[in-house]
Amino acid sequence: MAHLQFGGIELESVGLSTTVPDNDLARVMYYLSCVCSAIDYNDNDIQRYRNYNEYYRLTEEEKLLVVVLCGTLSPDVFIDKCWFESDALCGTSSNKFYNLKHFRADIIAVESIVIAGSRVQVKQIMTFKQGWMIRNYIEPMKRLIQQYGNQRRLQQQQQQQTITYAQRPTPRATYTSTTRPAPAVDDGCCCTIL
Repeated sequence: MAHLQFGGIELESVGLSTTVPDNDLARVMYYLSCVCSAIDYNDNDIQRYRNYNEYYRLTEEEKLLVVVLCGTLSPDVFIDKCWFESDALCGTSSNKFYNLKHFRADIIAVESIVIAGSRVQVKQIMTFKQGWMIRNYIEPMKRLIQQYGNQRRLQQQQQQQTITYAQRPTPRATYTSTTRPAPAVDDGCCCTIL
């Protein structure tokens, strides 16, 4: 833990330096990990979706869930509440966490936030540089939303084609005869031999 003097207040930074794989899904999973470090949020088996170093182990359904979850937990939910853009407080890092009890009283806005109708406690304050937000949320989310949007459109097109093929009636062959029908004989037999 590092201590820093800022505005006459001693701040205790917490957290570790980390390396995030150069992958859009890994970056938004790292973003999600930062969300969960700042607040007490444990819904939807979220620990699995925070493990950004093992992003490649997620199923396609889980990957999509991560994107939806990150959309729900977007930066606007946290900025100026428990996340603050501050180059000065980040120092040489692109983001930094601080213990809530040691953070400047004139900056902190809330001790809890409402997410999806539930109130969650703020555990730590995170400061970030604009580049951190662009690199770990804005740009990866744009690409992932486009990717999953394209996949969804393709699936819908394939589904429509399948439905179209399934709904087409099989053409019936019709035969017309120019010969006279055989005289009807009721001999109890269902076949007529010509």
